Amino acid sequence: MIELINKGMYLVDGRPVESADVPAEEARKQTIAYRILQAHNHSGDPAKLKIKFDALISHDITYVGIIQQARASGMKKFPMPYALTNCHNSLCAVGGTINEDDHVFGLSAAKKYGGIYVPANMSVIHSYAREQMAKCGSMILGSDSHTRYGALGTMAVGEGGPELAKQLLNNTWDNNMPEVVMVYMTGKPKKGIGPHDVAIALVGATFESGFVNNRVLEFVGPGIRNLPMDFRNGVDVMTTETTCLSSIWETDETTKGWYETYQRPEDYSELKPGRVAHVIGCEAEAVKLALRWGEDPENAAEAGILHDITKKLVLSDQLILCRKYGIINDNAEEQNFKLLHAKTGAAVARERFGISDEVYNAIRWHTTGKPDMTLLEKIIYMADYIEPNRDFPGVEELRRLAYEDLDKAMALGLEMSLKDIRSSGQEPYKDTVEAFEWYSQLMNKQ
Repeated sequence: MIELINKGMYLVDGRPVESADVPAEEARKQTIAYRILQAHNHSGDPAKLKIKFDALISHDITYVGIIQQARASGMKKFPMPYALTNCHNSLCAVGGTINEDDHVFGLSAAKKYGGIYVPANMSVIHSYAREQMAKCGSMILGSDSHTRYGALGTMAVGEGGPELAKQLLNNTWDNNMPEVVMVYMTGKPKKGIGPHDVAIALVGATFESGFVNNRVLEFVGPGIRNLPMDFRNGVDVMTTETTCLSSIWETDETTKGWYETYQRPEDYSELKPGRVAHVIGCEAEAVKLALRWGEDPENAAEAGILHDITKKLVLSDQLILCRKYGIINDNAEEQNFKLLHAKTGAAVARERFGISDEVYNAIRWHTTGKPDMTLLEKIIYMADYIEPNRDFPGVEELRRLAYEDLDKAMALGLEMSLKDIRSSGQEPYKDTVEAFEWYSQLMNKQ
């Protein structure tokens, strides 16, 4: 089922919500699309894009005219990687023709100007781009409308030949900063449902109304992890038919495994929308709680703004940080990046920002809690739990308690956390269990 929401939405804690305690313009800057586009923008004006792409790709029914146009305009060499594939004027294309003149021209051009020549019947244009050219955070311009590699973390755009010729002449692709449409994916495909079924449903829901016309589709949500890489690529390549400008997907361990399969692990990086709303909310809540309970508000603000500094890293990258900082973990922690990010975040914050031991420990224990926490540790644990963007059953009661009796709030928060973990079929971590038992006993003594 596809539901279209024709108004601005925020992504807070991985869930779409209608409002958040952060300005809309600031939230837009936290999209994956915004960060990639601005990293390639040479205009100096975020609203007016002048993009230089990282790489170009064309097939043999387009590259001849592109290269001739650029050469006639003064091109002396290809200024970026340019792959010339030979998959249309060949037997590789059903009903296609064999035009060896085009292929000879492409080979000679690749040799003369420094390009990449892909021989006929070796690979088709988009398979080659995905396997050899895609890179997380990069941008590729192709002379085929289905140039889409967003599922691999690459923003790709399909354009007419003159736009590629402009890039070969060191000119820019000019456009207004596009709006970004969140595609929030949930669930798992039923048996027999393939990527084109999903793509056709998406096209059917958006094409006639122009809902995503010249906008960027940004795919996020828990449903992504249920899709293998080929399924994601199959959906992504057909987003062209929605009339969107480009696409980008958040990346994960499946994406990383794909790059490792093609022996390019260095081209993977994690891409996720920013957590600015939550982090700003946690910082503000921590300061309010510090003022209420007599803690140093500067320490509270510092711990609040830094508490999730490594939250966006995948498990393998968390483990690399653990080895770097000599962090020892048990088996449960080795399998759960949510547990590790508190440890690695504290270590990174200490190295980069020189935080105090008090702030370090507040970050270290903000996820699991522990028995007999310091005042700052309790404040950060609770601020993370009740900051204004949090919305779950019982949060209002927890907020009320946090300003009336912080220890009672800790007992309730830990109890709620344990119930939530167990309801998801997981076993809670021992530190959280011990923390709950400690604060429960404390309440019983009162």
